[in-house]
Amino acid sequence: LSKAGQVAAGMMATAHSALLVGATGVVGRHVLARLEADPSWAAITVLARRPIATAGRARVRVVDFDALAALDAFPRADAVFCCLG
Repeated sequence: LSKAGQVAAGMMATAHSALLVGATGVVGRHVLARLEADPSWAAITVLARRPIATAGRARVRVVDFDALAALDAFPRADAVFCCLG
């Protein structure tokens, strides 16, 4: 988010966590890069069908999207970015 967007969303005071789904697509790759470059996102979790490369800040969890209910400890986040195509 831009600083103006962060102020409007009330996100400037504290670090937040993000959950990203669809990080392997064109849009998702860009969202992941922006999240990892922004220090205001303290934790970034990616749900993906296969392992993916990150800049090192994101935690990638390989999941079966047809069996999300079976996922142990579904990740909690302040913001969810869905980039599924």
